Amino acid sequence: MVEVTFSSWSAEPIDTDYNTYVITHGYQSSSSEEWVNDLAQEIDDRDPFSNIILTDWSEAADTLNYFSAVEDTEAVGNQLAIWLSKNEINPDTTQLIGHSLGAHVSGIAGDVYEDITGSSIETIVGLDAAGPAYEDFLFFSGKSPEERLDPTDAERVIAFHTSETFGYDDPLGILDLYINPDDLFQPGEWNAIGNHSYAHQLYTDLVAGNGYRQSNEEVLGDGIFDYEDLFAFSGSIDVDTNNPVFFG
Repeated sequence: MVEVTFSSWSAEPIDTDYNTYVITHGYQSSSSEEWVNDLAQEIDDRDPFSNIILTDWSEAADTLNYFSAVEDTEAVGNQLAIWLSKNEINPDTTQLIGHSLGAHVSGIAGDVYEDITGSSIETIVGLDAAGPAYEDFLFFSGKSPEERLDPTDAERVIAFHTSETFGYDDPLGILDLYINPDDLFQPGEWNAIGNHSYAHQLYTDLVAGNGYRQSNEEVLGDGIFDYEDLFAFSGSIDVDTNNPVFFG
């Protein structure tokens, strides 16, 4: 059985009257990563009366065998769904946030949770959901929607796309954000791994209150991309994050 632990970031007991955020890491990572703590801190600053839960499946994720980790995402997603159900988390106020393989874990969890309870998780945020082994490649078929993140896994599925190399290229959500699609590297990055990690950096900045002016000001209504836009639009949208305009 895949070892998975769930812990409260604040070490406070869970209060089901509060909003719940579950952060799930990806391949060769863990819940103790700096970005996980940074995101949790920004969520806490934005929504101080909330439950912030960290999913740790590092025992399975920390392997040189990527395909083994891919296969383990199903077991991790199942355990997350069962944990949410047993702890009577309110699905209407729950957001699952996953990076890379963690995005697919979150999607599987949303799907299984609905099977268990008959209710849908409110929001899933996929941060550059992993592409390798999930997309069709040459003679190999990718994963079915039941084995990955897809638009039916929650009431609202938001997918960030920041890396063509490590990320899933086709739409995965109700809202798919293609970040700086014409740029070779994301802001401040210089390789594909950096592009892949940029997704959680960007989401953390959005939660913190950052906004980004769009070169085409007709995009996203007011021409500024910010956190509120994640819940106001649908479809596939190209977003420019090279021009920050304010900071929270």
